[in-house]
Amino acid sequence: MKSTALLSLAAAAVMAVSCSSLRPEQKGPKETVTIRYMNLGSVYEILRNRSETAASLKKEREQLQSRMREIEEKLLSGEGDRKKLMQDLQSLRDGSGRLDKKEQAFKEEILKKISTAVEVVAKEIGADFVLNMGDEVLYSQKKYDITEEVIREVMRQEQRRDPVVR
Repeated sequence: MKSTALLSLAAAAVMAVSCSSLRPEQKGPKETVTIRYMNLGSVYEILRNRSETAASLKKEREQLQSRMREIEEKLLSGEGDRKKLMQDLQSLRDGSGRLDKKEQAFKEEILKKISTAVEVVAKEIGADFVLNMGDEVLYSQKKYDITEEVIREVMRQEQRRDPVVR
């Protein structure tokens, strides 16, 4: 709630600054501000869903959770060596922590790619601000949405990084 209020306040400040060039008492050249928006969630989901790493991490998470459930069921039913099962469960929890770190690094990698693409697209189209579509953007015409351009730019960057196979 607090972050939504801060984002709304920031958006209002941006709008106030961008509209300040419309004041009649201002002397000198008028500066226009170009604002665009994008749907960060959509871009992130598209990139995550295309990734083999995401699929691998998901599979690893599912296997880990399945194994943890098996051990917990054995502990509840009283079957097996309790001490050994507890050690196995702790080992799996440690593995879960390592997997959390891998998932976080993967998320940061995607967000870095998106950030780079947003910067490239913003410069190409001359945008001064790029907002994330959400609560802070109450209305905008579709022509100002640069989500597709950002997706294309990320894809272009990924193609440039792919090794050439001969």
